[in-house]
Amino acid sequence: MPDQITWTPIKEFKEILFTQFGGIAKISINRPQVHNAFTPLTVQEMIEAMRLCQDRTDIGVIILTGDVAFFYDRNAFWHNYALPNLRVVLFNNHGGGIFRIIDGPRQQPELEEFFETRQALTAENTAKDFNLRYFPVSSFEELEAALPVFFAAETGAALLEVFTDSKTNAAFFEEYRAAVKAAFA
Repeated sequence: MPDQITWTPIKEFKEILFTQFGGIAKISINRPQVHNAFTPLTVQEMIEAMRLCQDRTDIGVIILTGDVAFFYDRNAFWHNYALPNLRVVLFNNHGGGIFRIIDGPRQQPELEEFFETRQALTAENTAKDFNLRYFPVSSFEELEAALPVFFAAETGAALLEVFTDSKTNAAFFEEYRAAVKAAFA
């Protein structure tokens, strides 16, 4: 793999970036002036990009999201389109762990009380509701065993739920951030 990945634009949009590297498509909200807040146009553009990915056999689509946002926005699956190539990876740390890696909230003594949202939900019922194959994993061994089946073309639309610990996530993320910073220094 090259030292620096060059993402090639697939199609130009107003509020998202839609790029490709090899068999990977990346759909990113591009509204930094409003901290990437959604608008109806943002959603329309994301849907169009997902449809374009669905029609291309050279692209696999992966959505990475956190648990609170996922459960809040699960209605995104409520549509009339078959998405056999859809792969969703959900990191479930049972509530608001993103705030442990964001400067500002993570330094607050009230982090756990006011920023994190503790919940005991899993995505199993969401997978059933929307006819997604469900792969729950809690260890590296389970993840390693699930990935080949999860990504197999015959699997169809699937949801991989990775159960994690919020504090451990934050520590790993800091290690990752330091490694990326060092690699591009």
